Amino acid sequence: MFFLNHNKLTILVFLGISILAGFAASKNYFFHDLGRYLPQERNDMEFLRQFEEKLEPDDNFLLIGIKSKSGLFNSQFLNKFGNFTNSCDTISYVRRALSITNMTRPLKLPFGNSMTSLDIIQLDKPERFKKDSLRIMQDDRMPGRFISYDGDVLAVALKLERKLKQPEAAYLIHTVEDLLQQHKFDEFYVAGKAAVQTEFSALIKNEMVFYILLCLLFLLVALIILFRKWRTVVVAYISVILGSVVFAGILGLIGNPLDLMAMLFPVLMLIVGMSDVVHFLTKYSDEIKAGSPKMDAMVATIKEIGYATLLTSATTAAGFASLYFSKIEPIREFGITAAIGVFVAYLTVLFFTTSVLILFRPDQIISETKLDKFWDSWTRYNFWFVQHHRKKIVIGSVVMLALCAVGIYNISTNAYILSDVPNGSKLKDNFLFFEDKMAGIKVYEMGILPQGEYKITSPEVLKEIDKLETYVSKNTVVKGLNSPVTAYKMMHRASNGDKSKFYKLPGNPERIKKYSRQLKRFKNKQMNILISKDEKLGRLSGLMPDTGSDRTKEMNAGVDTWIAKTLDPTIVKFQKTGSHFILDKNNEYLRDSLLKSLGLAILVVCLLMALLFKDIKMVFIALVPNLIPLLIAAAIVGLIGMELKASTSIIFTIAFGIAVDHSIHFLSKYQFERKKGYSVNGSIYHTFVETGKALYITTLILFFGFSLLIFSSFNAIFYVGLLVSLTLVSALGACLLLTPIVIEWLMKDS
Repeated sequence: MFFLNHNKLTILVFLGISILAGFAASKNYFFHDLGRYLPQERNDMEFLRQFEEKLEPDDNFLLIGIKSKSGLFNSQFLNKFGNFTNSCDTISYVRRALSITNMTRPLKLPFGNSMTSLDIIQLDKPERFKKDSLRIMQDDRMPGRFISYDGDVLAVALKLERKLKQPEAAYLIHTVEDLLQQHKFDEFYVAGKAAVQTEFSALIKNEMVFYILLCLLFLLVALIILFRKWRTVVVAYISVILGSVVFAGILGLIGNPLDLMAMLFPVLMLIVGMSDVVHFLTKYSDEIKAGSPKMDAMVATIKEIGYATLLTSATTAAGFASLYFSKIEPIREFGITAAIGVFVAYLTVLFFTTSVLILFRPDQIISETKLDKFWDSWTRYNFWFVQHHRKKIVIGSVVMLALCAVGIYNISTNAYILSDVPNGSKLKDNFLFFEDKMAGIKVYEMGILPQGEYKITSPEVLKEIDKLETYVSKNTVVKGLNSPVTAYKMMHRASNGDKSKFYKLPGNPERIKKYSRQLKRFKNKQMNILISKDEKLGRLSGLMPDTGSDRTKEMNAGVDTWIAKTLDPTIVKFQKTGSHFILDKNNEYLRDSLLKSLGLAILVVCLLMALLFKDIKMVFIALVPNLIPLLIAAAIVGLIGMELKASTSIIFTIAFGIAVDHSIHFLSKYQFERKKGYSVNGSIYHTFVETGKALYITTLILFFGFSLLIFSSFNAIFYVGLLVSLTLVSALGACLLLTPIVIEWLMKDS
């Protein structure tokens, strides 16, 4: 083999690649944007894009809640609050800052029909504060949006530029926080997409560093326990690290942002890389102990283990690559990059690790330990147990499958926006504050679509909108509703002595048309986000608490039923939209998407094994034991009440891709032994004795490696660590208990 005969050159080339990769890795950046998790559903996404182009996105705002110990409606606090609002208006990327200190209401002049505007609260007239505060609390637009329901919090809403990038969002948040500190407010809270992007990105970056250090420590301890010889430990340690560096460099060259899904990469690369190292070193050690010269031992290792590990890498990569067909961009990116990472880990061990190992004498890297005797005894006992308890194993497997059905039935896709936000983080505290004091942070959006010759400003359309707005406000958890009707209600109240009982849509069509003409003269900026220029598209929006996707779905179904029974579709139609609506809808078809991705992964793995084993029976033998761990994982998901959402749905693909490696190593060794002339039973015995040890060790490494993820403050990462770890253990059990039974059932001595 060329690279073994020129091992020093191979080492230098690989070190050079690693150095270049290190420079490329510096280009990686962290950016978590919920908008990237929107599924690419053609109809819903196309309507959302058109909706945002004609009006504006529903999530380009930042809410700032401010409390005052001395009360809200006093000159000192209100002037300070007003100054803060004005300061926010000057920040880059802020289109407009809105609060009660700079908002106006229409007012009819005493002579004629002319209208003017008046500040909602007049800061220069403290004697009117009490009256103004009562008006504000009675204004449907204010409570829940700009003032808390209990009247002890004021909010500033910042309308932002569209689609801020991470540096822009970070600058905005830091500037706002600096201004809040400068104004010395008693207590303040910040929530919104820019806050999520900034805080999430910082949390992900910090946890990524933590996991890299934790994985490196675990890797070192595991290698010391396994191999004892310091040279072996150093070679294996450097090999895994260099593979991870090369992978990080590839990520830098690809240029995709590192988000929540990227949290899995340190564990994936370090642990999968170490698994490959263990298989190579175990076989190399066995060959040396059998008396082979080191070069012959390494060639034999590469021919046998290199082939098996290539196959396991291909199947694992195929499992990850199947995620490419997901409708969610971050999952597609994760699948492709993870597949690349698996091959990077394999190639590093194949070329670099083997080239370094043959630099040393065998006695410098291989040692006899008490663990070797333990594993020899244990694998022989494992073989004996299978031979003498076949019926019990089969019956136990059937019972396990029956129990799995109960858990699978209870799988829930009820997801919450805040479920991925770490408990105790500033971000979660801020969001919970707006849930408690205000209308919430989840945006409820509906597109208003006038039919035929009707326009949004047509009296007939406005009356239908008013009916819907009234129903939604009284029968759902949505509060702070805003729509084109809102402006007409304000105009009607202003035209009738500013009396609250006139805050309603007038019944007279001519009066509605009159208000339309007056509103156009006002050139109200707020109307631009409620009615498109051609008046053929409108917006009805509100805020609601994060009640979960299941309850939101029920609420939407109730609204749809009421619309179908009550409103006239020949006048106007309504279509739910917005990023939060599509995220909720995403959870509805996650099960189907998951089954398709997993089915594709299984199909690809089957084709690869059929191609390499050239025996359909072997494909069946490899597949059957590995479906059981997936069913167990699905059952656990249902039993523990885990939310099946975009960030956790990849668990099954990861688990299958890695778990099937056990069967491939087992079957590859079995075939190798059969070619030597051993019987079916004899080949199974030799497979247990020679491969069983590596399977146990790699499973322990993978189990404890992925278990590190349970220390994550992110629920999604915690569940990935928990489920993948348990699946790997059950996969090993299925492989070493069921695979031999299936082999003896299907394979006969010729």
